[in-house]
Amino acid sequence: MKIDYSGKSDVGRNRDLNEDSYNAFTAQDGKAYIFIVADGMGGANAGEVASRMAVELFTKKMKKLNYGKMTPVMIRSAMIEAVESANEKIYKKASGNKNLSGMGTTIVAAVLTNDKLIVANVGDSRAYVSSKNNIEAVTQDHSFVHDLFLHGAITASEEKNHPNKNILTRAVGVDEKIEVDAFIYDFPKDSVLLLCSDGLTNMIDDLPMQRIVRRNRNMDKLSARLVTVANEKGGKDNITVIVARRSEEVIRE
Repeated sequence: MKIDYSGKSDVGRNRDLNEDSYNAFTAQDGKAYIFIVADGMGGANAGEVASRMAVELFTKKMKKLNYGKMTPVMIRSAMIEAVESANEKIYKKASGNKNLSGMGTTIVAAVLTNDKLIVANVGDSRAYVSSKNNIEAVTQDHSFVHDLFLHGAITASEEKNHPNKNILTRAVGVDEKIEVDAFIYDFPKDSVLLLCSDGLTNMIDDLPMQRIVRRNRNMDKLSARLVTVANEKGGKDNITVIVARRSEEVIRE
């Protein structure tokens, strides 16, 4: 399986500080590709601290694995354990420093290995898979407003424009224990994986996002284009994206 990938993060047009963090890397044994996006929250620079810690701690755990000897189910378990471990360490750091009290972060992480995609998430940062004719969110937002939508209390349009849409029901580092969603999906040839913070999804709807993805086969150009369009639409928050394409030939031009 050949994967080309790219990541980009931007402060946006309304914020002074970028509290998003991300990482994208190939496993040491070359058998998997690992990606993570974290969107921090908290006073002062606490959100930046939380997201950076989440990415660093998750990366450290996942880099050590021998993916060639692991099944997708084993990888999913390892991802859950890595997020739970990060949650514990961030929670302890926040509890021991009044300047960091209440800090937390979202996490969306993915591993690509063979023809499988394993995704884990907490919060409202998302993972999408784009095929030739469709783009689909493969994560569920852990937010107050999305819960209202799931229970039929509001419409999809009302969810997108709801004034309380940024209130999370789950975040890494806020509570001593965390529930992590994690799933295994097929990842066919010519699929594109997109991981992003809500600074992208609050600015670009799914349909125009799909058009951008399918028009930009080069991953560096795609990540840059997504950030540019989000800023053109207002750039109200930090914007972070990771994109990865599975193909027989890596597109470089």
